[in-house]
Amino acid sequence: MFSRSVISARVLRRLFFPRHPVKISTSSQLSMSRVLQHVGPLHRCERRCLYVSAFLGRKTMMNMGHCQSMDENIDITVIDNGHMLEVTWNGGFQSRFHSIWLRHNCHCPACKQPTSGQGLIEVSTIEPSKVRVTNVHIEGDFVEIEWDEGTRIHQGRVPIDLLQRDHCYLADTRRQQSNERKMKYLEGREIPRHSYAEIMTSERHMHRWLSSVNDYGIALVTDCPYDENTVVQLAESIAPIQIGIYGKTYNIKSVVNPINIAYSSVPLGFHTDYIYIEAPLGVAFLHCLRFDHEVEGGESIYVDAFAVAEELRAKFPQHFDTLVRVPPTYSKVHVDRDYPVYMKYQYPTITLNHEQEIIGVRWGPYFEGPLQVAEEDVMPYYEAQHTFAKLLEESSTRLKYRLQPGECVTFNNRRLLHGREGFVLNGGMRYFKGCYVSSDEFQSKCQLLEIKHGEGKLAKRFGNCNYL
Repeated sequence: MFSRSVISARVLRRLFFPRHPVKISTSSQLSMSRVLQHVGPLHRCERRCLYVSAFLGRKTMMNMGHCQSMDENIDITVIDNGHMLEVTWNGGFQSRFHSIWLRHNCHCPACKQPTSGQGLIEVSTIEPSKVRVTNVHIEGDFVEIEWDEGTRIHQGRVPIDLLQRDHCYLADTRRQQSNERKMKYLEGREIPRHSYAEIMTSERHMHRWLSSVNDYGIALVTDCPYDENTVVQLAESIAPIQIGIYGKTYNIKSVVNPINIAYSSVPLGFHTDYIYIEAPLGVAFLHCLRFDHEVEGGESIYVDAFAVAEELRAKFPQHFDTLVRVPPTYSKVHVDRDYPVYMKYQYPTITLNHEQEIIGVRWGPYFEGPLQVAEEDVMPYYEAQHTFAKLLEESSTRLKYRLQPGECVTFNNRRLLHGREGFVLNGGMRYFKGCYVSSDEFQSKCQLLEIKHGEGKLAKRFGNCNYL
C-alpha cells in the first residue's frame, strides 16, 4: 500500500498542514521527495506522518453518518439530522458546512460545466430547508455526497479543496482573511520606485510594481521613454485601457477655456476621478512628458482616503456615521463640448461591508451638486465633510511630489485621493499624458502574479466597494 507515494500537492497542502505557507508547483502531482521540498522544514514526527499518510488513492470508512479517511487526516460527521456536515482536519481544526451550501457547491457535471467552471444549478428547484445529506464518503480529492432534496435524490461531489480554511465561513477564518486584505499605509515613507525597462521585460519586476500599488496604493515607474504612447504600453501590460468620457488617453496641460479644471493652472484639491459615475475608474497612470524648470508650483499631492476614514471613525464617530449614511450628489453636466455629457450619481462618502469594514471612500467636493437629503441631515453632513477635509490635509499619509520628465505615477484612484498645487508656467510647460486600467483587471493580474511569483497572499482591498 505504501510502495509508491504520489499525492496531490493541493490536497497535501490543505489537509496535512493547512497552516504551513506552501508554494504549489504547476504540476498537479508531486513525488514525495518534491513534496517535502514544497512543504519546507517540518518536525521529524510530521515527516513520519507525511510519509505514512501518502496513498495512491484515498480510502474511507462509513459508519452511521460518520466518514473517516483511513489515513485519519480528515474526519466528516453528519450532524443536525443531515442539515450540516462537521469536518475535523489534521491537528483538530474543525469547520462546519450547511447541507444547502454543499449542494450549491456541487461539482458534478450536472451542476457545474467542466469546461467553463460555471454553475448549472437551477436554484428555484431546490428548497433549502428540505436539503439533507444522507450519505457521504471520500473518494480521491472529492467528498462524494448524496443529498435528499425532499422530492428527489441527488448524488454529487464537492472538492476537498473547497472545504479548506480559505472557504469555510467560521468567524476566525473570516477575520484571518480580512486581516490579510488590509491595506498598508506609506505614512511618511517615500513612494516605491520601479524601472520601466525591468517591468516591461520581466514578470517578476512587474509583480513587484503591482504589489507596491496593491499594498500602498501608489508607485512610480522611472526611466520611461519620452513618447506619447509610453503610458498606453505601460497600462496595457496589465490590461486593456478603461475608457472614460475624456477618451482612451487624456492630456494634462494648461489650455484656454478648459473643459476640466485639471486642464488649467489653478490649484486642485484632493478628489476621486470620475466620481460622478456608478464605478469611478480604477488605476490611474500619469506619465510626465514635460515639466520645465521655469514652471513654479504644480507639485502633485496624494493622501490615503482609507487611512483618513479610519482616523475619522476613531476620533469623530458621529461624523463618520454621517458620511456613511448621508449621500451627496455628484454631477458632471457639460453640454457645450464635442462629447456632451449629463451625469449625476448619489451615494455616501464612505461605504461599509457587512462586517462594518470600510470598503469604499469617494471624495470630490469639486464635483458636488446641490445636496438632496432630508432637512435634518444638511448641517450634520457639512460639518462631517468639513472635519474629514481637515483630516485629509493633516494626515501622515499626505504626500507631495514633483514629477520629473520620464516618470509615470501609477495610483489607485479608488483609494488615493490626488490633486495638485497651482502653478505659473513662466514660459515653460507642464505636460502629463494619462489613462486608466479597470480595478477588476488590475486585481486579477496582481493576484495571478502573486500566485506565480510571490507567496500566494490575497490581494489587498482595492477600495471599489467589493465586500470581500
